Amino acid sequence: MKFSEEPVYFESRGYKLFGIFHPPKDGNNDFGIIFANSGMQNRVGPHRLYVVFARILSQIGYAVLRIDLPGIGESEGTLTETHFDAYDQDGLTSAINFMKRTKNIKRLALFGICAGARTSLKAGSIDRRVDGLVLWSLPIISIAPSMTSPDRLRKAVSIHAWKKYFDSSRGNFKSIFRDVRGLFWNSVLKGERRSKKHHRGFFTAFSSYIRSGRPVLFLYGEKDNVLIEESKVKIKELSADINHSCDYIIIRNGNHTFTSMDTQKEAISETIAWLSRWSNRNPGA
Repeated sequence: MKFSEEPVYFESRGYKLFGIFHPPKDGNNDFGIIFANSGMQNRVGPHRLYVVFARILSQIGYAVLRIDLPGIGESEGTLTETHFDAYDQDGLTSAINFMKRTKNIKRLALFGICAGARTSLKAGSIDRRVDGLVLWSLPIISIAPSMTSPDRLRKAVSIHAWKKYFDSSRGNFKSIFRDVRGLFWNSVLKGERRSKKHHRGFFTAFSSYIRSGRPVLFLYGEKDNVLIEESKVKIKELSADINHSCDYIIIRNGNHTFTSMDTQKEAISETIAWLSRWSNRNPGA
């Protein structure tokens, strides 16, 4: 099957961002969905899931834009941090501008997996042009863990590495104390402070979006036990006593990124059914 896909560029904070636009097969510009890349993964998504999903959506009448946020894939910019909240909402805001002004899309939803879900939620909370959110495997955690390789941590706790360090210091205890204190400050205290700041901002965005009453789909794999329990508690806490439109779906046997074909197909099918209710559109019609 042939797919119509267009490489596009748009500006964000002086950087040129890259994306792939999938026009709807029926030419309808009523509904569009922007895919936010998942953490350090580019616009292709884990196991090419974003590509598969975008092509299915375009075939049934949705316009889709898969983007690389700054510093990822083919987009300009520098990624200076590597945790779940490394991205602010500006890249997605610029993507929304592109879809509205260049492609004349009338209604928009944002989609993301894991860190991409967090970025989508933050953007949706402050931009009323976002009509709905699709959040897969959204991490709701007290401290945002790093998405970098564990190499630095492994070195920090390596007995051999510390032995070499002490041998090279030649008994200079003042220097040793200064370096160990610096390691603790940078790795633990400053990291914790940054995490708490990001965490507060995330929950402010979470609460703001839910209280707006706009629709949101939370979708998790059954094997994401910790994330499922944490999300249930927080969704209940943040949506108590207010009118909201939150839907919650668990995919049986699914893991964090839906690696098996069966769980991937079910997650896509459930999301399309939800989108069709949100957009009042009959898929494939």
